[in-house]
Amino acid sequence: MIILSALVFAFLFFQPKVAAKQAVATSTVNIFFPAQPNFIIHAELAQTPDEWTRGLMFRTSMAADSGMLFVFPTEAPQSFWMKNTKIPLDMIFISAAGKVVDIKINFQPCLTADCPSYSSAASAQYVLEINGGLAQKKAIKIGDSLQIIK
Repeated sequence: MIILSALVFAFLFFQPKVAAKQAVATSTVNIFFPAQPNFIIHAELAQTPDEWTRGLMFRTSMAADSGMLFVFPTEAPQSFWMKNTKIPLDMIFISAAGKVVDIKINFQPCLTADCPSYSSAASAQYVLEINGGLAQKKAIKIGDSLQIIK
């Protein structure tokens, strides 16, 4: 009985750490904006439906030069929400050619059951999420180009 109790305790104690580790995307890239030469974002990649759904949910902070790059198989209108997202975010919608086609600035967390969706004004193959207000602070604008460096 003691061994069984110890195993149950160990499972419950270590399980959240395993789940938290799985929640983090493992591949990263650097995003470089030529118009802002000193501005580089180190971005985790979200490339699968599970990673797209999870996104930056439940994170309580993010380094100033960090973000998440959502990579979709084709260029199309993209729609995002802030469900279970705990930090304000900017969403930069990017064409397959690497041009900024839309920007959503400083969207606030949604901690309720009914969260609105935010859709791109144009088709995008990539969406870069960064800390809220950073796109405006760095003067990122529609039409800017960027480079994704692995």
